[in-house]
Amino acid sequence: MSLHQRVKLREHMPELILQIDDAIESGFRLRITYSGGSTPGQPRFVQPKEWKHKPTYFLAFCEQGKMVKTYKTSRLTSCKTVLL
Repeated sequence: MSLHQRVKLREHMPELILQIDDAIESGFRLRITYSGGSTPGQPRFVQPKEWKHKPTYFLAFCEQGKMVKTYKTSRLTSCKTVLL
């Protein structure tokens, strides 16, 4: 992740944390782009379950991997709520 991307992410961190909180509480899915894992940069759909170490790590069910994984918020390059 570039310095510009990290700075931009930090500017939106409170919004991102609220978005993850909302998804945990409501059960909504998120469409994220993650700069780590086995497919970095590829969009994926996840359903956040709980915070592991708020606001740094959260657990979410990954639809592609069919399992619960740990995600680091600083590695998210995009995050959108999926309502359907």
